[in-house]
Amino acid sequence: MKPSPRSHLYRLLLVLAVAGAGFVGLRQLAIPDSWDEEHWYRGDALDELAAQPSRFGGNASCEGSSCHEPPANHKANYDALSQGLHAGVACESCHGPLARHAADGEKLDHARLNVANELCLGCHQELIARPQNFPQFSETLLYHELLNVRETSPCRACHNPHEPA
Repeated sequence: MKPSPRSHLYRLLLVLAVAGAGFVGLRQLAIPDSWDEEHWYRGDALDELAAQPSRFGGNASCEGSSCHEPPANHKANYDALSQGLHAGVACESCHGPLARHAADGEKLDHARLNVANELCLGCHQELIARPQNFPQFSETLLYHELLNVRETSPCRACHNPHEPA
């Protein structure tokens, strides 16, 4: 019996049909049941994220705090920060995650402070893309030249991060 002149096309169609059925089968196995086809979203993701322990307490964890009333200056620092140039900066931006700092009126852990200049320069490094009126560090600023301030000089030696000037 002589093979059909179209037999190579039939074999190609058979291979494509088997590959397509395999793809659909594997896709059904790989996609989780909670997958939302309309929004491309895995529904179980929110529950899994909510089950993780919180690392950040937000500024609300510092606001109204009575733990550091005078003679400690935490309250004064918070008041100065909330009214100064850094009013929009969250406490945790400099002090790190504070969710485990205190709970139920008890101090659990220190509020750590990164005193390295990279913390300040992360926002104040001189970049051409920053707005002209945004304070940027430059060794060529008049005061920096007069005081011989370099990029490696500690910012906190002259600037109070809670009341920056």
